[in-house]
Amino acid sequence: MQAIETALESMRQMLEIDGYTLTVGADESVVTLTVAATEAACSECLIPKDLFATMASDSIVKGDIEFDESQLRIVYPVDLERDA
Repeated sequence: MQAIETALESMRQMLEIDGYTLTVGADESVVTLTVAATEAACSECLIPKDLFATMASDSIVKGDIEFDESQLRIVYPVDLERDA
């Protein structure tokens, strides 16, 4: 898990600049990346989920971690609002 978080650090930093947080969770063989909005969030700054998933998967693989995009679940602020 720590290796994945390290691989995603640059994405986390980019999100923070736009007012978002990124948390990483794992459940069996699925890695969940949760993007949450802070009060300072740029409402137009998030890219489509599928593109975000591809970028995250690429970052993880570049970190020398064996990984397949099918193991990734992305949760965006709109998903969090819907579940609330």
